[in-house]
Amino acid sequence: STVRTSSQVKVQDTTAPEITCEDVLTVEQNEVFDINSHVSLNEEGTIQLTDNINTADVGTFTTTIKAKDTAGNVSEKNITVHVEKSFYQRIADAALAQIGVYQDCTMLVTNALAAVGINFHGSPEQYLSLGRITSSPVAGDIIVYSGHVAIYLGNGQAVHGGWLGNQTVVGPVSCGNALIAYVHVG
Repeated sequence: STVRTSSQVKVQDTTAPEITCEDVLTVEQNEVFDINSHVSLNEEGTIQLTDNINTADVGTFTTTIKAKDTAGNVSEKNITVHVEKSFYQRIADAALAQIGVYQDCTMLVTNALAAVGINFHGSPEQYLSLGRITSSPVAGDIIVYSGHVAIYLGNGQAVHGGWLGNQTVVGPVSCGNALIAYVHVG
């Protein structure tokens, strides 16, 4: 005859979760930073940061990811987060850096776009091809006029090249040329 016996063995999970994440992350200023979109675990668990990252401030920050699995095991990983100015803010800053330079409007915009790796030069209307037209511009957008082009700064202000004896200046968006469109580069 056959004797059947059964026994129950309780296995306890004592292995900490493995955190998979780049050591260095780069995010844009004012971007919503969600660590969950940058991290994966090899098992079910929760993730939190020891120090939250405030993306309002540009800079380099270090924090620690803490992962806790359902059995209560914990692991940690240190990461560095670079918060950079946004793509569009870099264009606006590059335009502002040219105040006082003697150049025409197209060179101002060409030089501002070069700060984000866009190499383009053409007539004012040709800048329309560099992105989508928007009715809600942000600083760093291109303003295309009939025969003129500028970089939008926000609050009704723009950087214009070719004014006051061919100088680069900050002035109102509205000028003697008819506004065609705001172009959101991208």
